[in-house]
Amino acid sequence: MSRLALSLAHGWARLLLGALLLMFALPTAPAGAARLTGTVDHSYMGARETVNFVLALAGGTGGEPPDLSLLAKDFDIVDRTRHSRFEEVDGRRVEVNEWVMILAPKRTGVLTIPSLTVEGMSSAPIKVEVVPAAATEAP
Repeated sequence: MSRLALSLAHGWARLLLGALLLMFALPTAPAGAARLTGTVDHSYMGARETVNFVLALAGGTGGEPPDLSLLAKDFDIVDRTRHSRFEEVDGRRVEVNEWVMILAPKRTGVLTIPSLTVEGMSSAPIKVEVVPAAATEAP
């Protein structure tokens, strides 16, 4: 099976987990404040694995897409989607725009998903440790 097919098949369960984690993190935003957050489904992985990265804008318009070119230093974007939904935060209905990406590392080591900017807000950088594939495979 190709790397792309394996990445897509292996990534969807982790993507769902990441989205669920994000849903629980968003209600802590102060009322009336837009918030940009980035999350990953795991921060330790083998060189042949992928990581699901979700960039979520709660309370903004989502009209300005993020510049993803900064990811190209350490990652290939295997797949990406964008969707919007509404969520109740502190009694208010808030639009949440999400950019969901499956990322494949280009090398081993401690890699950084850089700070990305949407509507003047920046996400925090996220560190991901990538080990040689043999270190994560079962004997």
